[in-house]
Amino acid sequence: MDNIATESISILTDRQIDYNAGDIATIRLSGTECPLISGKNCFLRFNVILDGNAKAQLEQRAMGASVIERIEVWTGDESTNLETIRGYNELAGLQYHYSQTPGELAKRGLLEGWSNNGQFESIYYAENDNTNVGQTLFRAVEICLPLRLSSILYQKVFPTVATNGLVVKVYFEKRNEKAIRVFTSYGFDTNKAFTLKTALAANAQTTQVVLASTGAPAGQLNANAENCPYVVGSIIQVQDNNGGPQGNVAITAMAVNAAGDVVLTTTAFTPTVACDANKKVIGLIVLNNTSVFNATYKIQNLEFIACVVKPGPAYFNSMMKKLKSDGGLVIDYYSFNQYVSNVAASEVHSEKLIPSMESRACTVLNTMMNPAVSYTTDDLRPVIDTLSSYQFTIHQELVPQRAVLTERFNLGGLQFNAQCVHEQTKALSRCFNVRTECNNGQAFVVGREVSKPSYEANLRDTDLRLKLIYNNPQINKLLVSNIYHLRRLTITDNGMIVDF
Repeated sequence: MDNIATESISILTDRQIDYNAGDIATIRLSGTECPLISGKNCFLRFNVILDGNAKAQLEQRAMGASVIERIEVWTGDESTNLETIRGYNELAGLQYHYSQTPGELAKRGLLEGWSNNGQFESIYYAENDNTNVGQTLFRAVEICLPLRLSSILYQKVFPTVATNGLVVKVYFEKRNEKAIRVFTSYGFDTNKAFTLKTALAANAQTTQVVLASTGAPAGQLNANAENCPYVVGSIIQVQDNNGGPQGNVAITAMAVNAAGDVVLTTTAFTPTVACDANKKVIGLIVLNNTSVFNATYKIQNLEFIACVVKPGPAYFNSMMKKLKSDGGLVIDYYSFNQYVSNVAASEVHSEKLIPSMESRACTVLNTMMNPAVSYTTDDLRPVIDTLSSYQFTIHQELVPQRAVLTERFNLGGLQFNAQCVHEQTKALSRCFNVRTECNNGQAFVVGREVSKPSYEANLRDTDLRLKLIYNNPQINKLLVSNIYHLRRLTITDNGMIVDF
């Protein structure tokens, strides 16, 4: 096996178009061209470019994977579904968090589109200068994304020839708000506002607001072309002498004057109260209960880079013998099944049935996700929402025997409950490389390992329930249950069967 040759092959999508939110890309791997693929060296390659009325980036939690809602892998004739991974971006965010190391993060910045959402400098747009202030300057970012959650497309050397090829369907995230984060770390908050350079008189119409480049009072910011996050189309307001807002108007043009101040040309407005110099200028996130932002993403030049393994004729002869034998060719591989239920904010004590169908289950990962998404929030981060304890019921027994306390996670920072961390680590270790255990509250999981390594548990013939107890819940949540399990693909002359 040491002398087996490999080569990388580029496989284009069926339509070879630019893909937008909600689109589906289909990639077909030929059993002849790609008889055997080495998943560890396969990846999606694409360019992503953003557009909109604000400086924006992909969500840093899942990086390039944030644009993928679902991955489906089918046999070449699309008669048998080998695996379907739903909520791919949410699961990827979870995996990235718990496997993150400084070196791994640096590599993802180079290959997978990672960029810090809290910093103004970004790989997704160029830096402004005095000649182009107010423009978004979005640029295409090349991403090479291994599909780590797929056993067939990442974890295994898979005999594509035995399944008459493979069909991979990539479902792109429908909600732009979930995949994209607008920069609002400063300039959109009264505590981090820019400074008004020229006073605005009461009852005098104006179309100009000047941001001071020097002399900002303590707690306020000086503005220049390089650090101003406003663009044409942003909505701003000016703090008046009574502390109230004036304006709520759109920026129609931006420039930098000879003194280096940023000059905002806006739609006409008339302050009813005077606004003296050094008052705050604040960008709006919401106006009339509606987000002021509109950002989209586009996927260009999408292709699948397959690492093709080229074994000798003896390998294929052996495979054909197995196909013709009574047992056929048997391939075991791991995958996820997802189940979703609602947990209302009014449910202080809640017990949810997880309708598991897996007879070879390994671990159960439950996350609570906020279905309300926004350009300004981390929508791939699970919520805790004052959860105080949880307990499973498996095979009509309480597991563990005492409820797992989670109250300290609600305190923020690095607060945690030790037993909960232990349960999380056991559950996550069955499907991820867990390297981060001190920040579990940043990616909170209600987990349970249901079988030890090299073993599986039958969850098909029993009720799997999760009891959740909250102190004072505030959020309507989705309970997303991902069951990591072992699947068996059996291939014979009569067809293919997937059992789990």
